[in-house]
Amino acid sequence: MKRFMVVWGVTWAALVSFVSAAETNLVVLRTVGGVDSELKARMVSWVSSAISPVTDGGIAVPRARADKGPVVLILVGECKPDDLPASGTNAVVVVNLKALKLDDMTTPVARETYARRVEKLAVEGVAMQLGMPPCPFPRCALYQHGTVQELDEKARGLCPPCMGKLPEVIERYRNR
Repeated sequence: MKRFMVVWGVTWAALVSFVSAAETNLVVLRTVGGVDSELKARMVSWVSSAISPVTDGGIAVPRARADKGPVVLILVGECKPDDLPASGTNAVVVVNLKALKLDDMTTPVARETYARRVEKLAVEGVAMQLGMPPCPFPRCALYQHGTVQELDEKARGLCPPCMGKLPEVIERYRNR
């Protein structure tokens, strides 16, 4: 129940507050509750290379629905209600980091598996918020996984057909 309340609270806070991004960037990264700086930098780099440039953070500026605001990617570590970020935007992706961790995070393999899980969910969430449909190809980040094993098996990036659709989807998102 606590996990549900934290995720619901983060989602609600993201939907009702403020964020800004450079006009060319479609994605803004926000973090809550002690997210590792290396993981944060890795997400900025990976999502920027896989989908669109990412603005790290942003200045709090009101955004109305008609403003074509960015997609806000929120990485949630351990947090209390007072830690929740402000973000008013058209689309929000919340990645619950705690749920993706392995039991033993002391090995390099475990840390890499964890980081790749976060990358996969970040790319999947941002692409879908931009308007990309799910993909039936299991080696695509847009493949709808049902288990952690399927998440671990799918790709971190988009498959070639989905990459081909991405420019059109981004253009539609910007012009809606």
